[in-house]
Amino acid sequence: MHIRVFIVSNVRLHREGLAALLRACPSIEVLGAISVQETQNAPPAVATDVALVDVLPPVDSEIVCALRKIRAGMRILAIGVHDTASDVLACAAAGMDGYVPMDAALGDVVTAIENAMRGELV
Repeated sequence: MHIRVFIVSNVRLHREGLAALLRACPSIEVLGAISVQETQNAPPAVATDVALVDVLPPVDSEIVCALRKIRAGMRILAIGVHDTASDVLACAAAGMDGYVPMDAALGDVVTAIENAMRGELV
């Protein structure tokens, strides 16, 4: 079974590059990659298991609420987070299920996705 992932990032290079890398992972199915603005017109697929949201401070809880309306059980991970207490707490306060630090490798991202699907804090 594949984990269905959707990527939301305002930096096109980041979202397309991450999508290309994740497509090579056998346990991941990338459903799409769009900007935050595009989520209003073309929201992620209802079948999405995990949304990866590229956050820039301040963390926006509105995107989390919008994604939860699409699918209540969707796991939402912030990517590109500074590994500081204030940024991690901001992600938690915004309703993120976890985060992936800025310096994470692809394997770390995949592990975070898999952990989120198991309901583990990441």
